[in-house]
Amino acid sequence: MIKKKPAQKDNLLLILEQIKANHSITRSELSKILAISPPAISKNIEILLSKGIIKEIGFKKSSGGRKPIALTYNFNFCKIIVVCITTNGIEACFSNLKGFIGKKYYIKKDVSLMTYKEIISDVMMLIDQVIESSGKLYEDFKNITVIVPGIVSQNKVLVSNILPQICGSGLYEDLYSHYKINILIKNDINSKTLGQFSQLANNYQNIVYISSENTGVGGGIIIDGEIFEGSYFGAGEIGYLVFEVFDEENKTLRLDYFENIVSKENIFKILQINSVSEYTKEDGSINFEMLENKLESNKVIKNKLFDYLAKYYAMLIHNISTTINPELIILSGNLVNFGEKLYECIIQKLKDLELLHTNVKFSKENDHKILGAIYYASNFINSKILSM
Repeated sequence: MIKKKPAQKDNLLLILEQIKANHSITRSELSKILAISPPAISKNIEILLSKGIIKEIGFKKSSGGRKPIALTYNFNFCKIIVVCITTNGIEACFSNLKGFIGKKYYIKKDVSLMTYKEIISDVMMLIDQVIESSGKLYEDFKNITVIVPGIVSQNKVLVSNILPQICGSGLYEDLYSHYKINILIKNDINSKTLGQFSQLANNYQNIVYISSENTGVGGGIIIDGEIFEGSYFGAGEIGYLVFEVFDEENKTLRLDYFENIVSKENIFKILQINSVSEYTKEDGSINFEMLENKLESNKVIKNKLFDYLAKYYAMLIHNISTTINPELIILSGNLVNFGEKLYECIIQKLKDLELLHTNVKFSKENDHKILGAIYYASNFINSKILSM
């Protein structure tokens, strides 16, 4: 069988990948690493230089003869816009391809009560605001990535229990028609997962990210460095795993979804909180500053709550470990606000129950959703590099 030579695009992407991975690299070093001939290297380098995707940054040391020119990736060769749609509002900002995040713009509303037309109108208003205030040319922006709650496939929102009005909507079509640049629509938890993954410096290739949100518990799965979405793009719906729970009122065992078991309502019930509004913020999340005072004033109730949460999170971790066996499980979202003490309780519960243990860590959200959107956009732009 005659093997075809790699297409120029394949060579170009291999070269670009190496340049991105190395802060400073020469043409001859690229030729040796990739086993691509020097003329082919030079031809592709000229394409990348002409598009501004890479740049020359001076000379590297040489053992003799002419000093080689060092190349580096130009993370500023284009800009992207990230839009995050949640039940509590809409957020937008711009970024370069390295993860620099510009000024954020917000519209705080109960999005669940808005029509699709109202949502897309506000999204466009924020995008225009970001472009106008960025000081960049319109042509500098090559991508808009929109992060939404729900199951997403091929830039379509298939299912969203939280925002059903965006399901089957023309979100992608409306944005592309208006701005005429590349559009990506992505799931919120998967984006958070990739954002966390991008900060792990390649130390882990198989992780599960669990985030306790105001609206439930979601999860993202990364296998061999790639987000895993499943056959029907619904992988990671950890909140819908079923567990057996003891109903204290009826003194019986019943089955319930994990996210119901560890919900805000059950937490308040255990803490014997009647005035729910006193411990709830405007966006519906738990007011942990108020809650901390109550926990510190009643150690018995605090221990009861932590034992309850630790028990079910330990069981969840065990189930994930036995089915996926990741290198790392990350717990994030509202759960982390309970602090290190709860983390210690979860680890101890894993030991007490003799459940399969894996590496577990707490992680506070630090723009993970936006960083994940940048990760998506960067990979998409690299894949379309020749057409840009």
